[in-house]
Amino acid sequence: MKETKTMQVSVNQEDYMIDAYQSFGFELLSTQEVKTKDSHLERHGDTIYNVTETEHYIKLTFTRDDNMPFYSELTKQQNEFENAQHAIMKKPKLNLLLAILGLLLYVAPGVLYIVWYIVKSKKVKTNNEECFNRMETAISQGKEIIRKIESKNS
Repeated sequence: MKETKTMQVSVNQEDYMIDAYQSFGFELLSTQEVKTKDSHLERHGDTIYNVTETEHYIKLTFTRDDNMPFYSELTKQQNEFENAQHAIMKKPKLNLLLAILGLLLYVAPGVLYIVWYIVKSKKVKTNNEECFNRMETAISQGKEIIRKIESKNS
């Protein structure tokens, strides 16, 4: 039986995600570029603004035979990849106004805020490096399993 997986990815992630999911035994079924543009009016007080919102992403659809050799091992690597991907954190934004006010009005809160920002940024960077390493390891192990399948079929 065939299973399918569909996802939306940013334009710059398309090749990476195709390569990653092929490492887990998926075949690319289709790729579709989606660009949408929506314009509408919004009122803020007495002023009316024309607001334009755009979306631009790639829709990827994959298929995989769930009776293929080493299916459970490939699924395990796929799950590890996806878990690591979901654990990636966004870098905190430095509120410069808050930092300056803290420094001007009360030195200690400003310093504490800046120290918090630096520590948090380092934790996010360390976490994300670990996540990317886990993702790359899962892809590498998936590719090894695919090579076993291909050599077995030769």
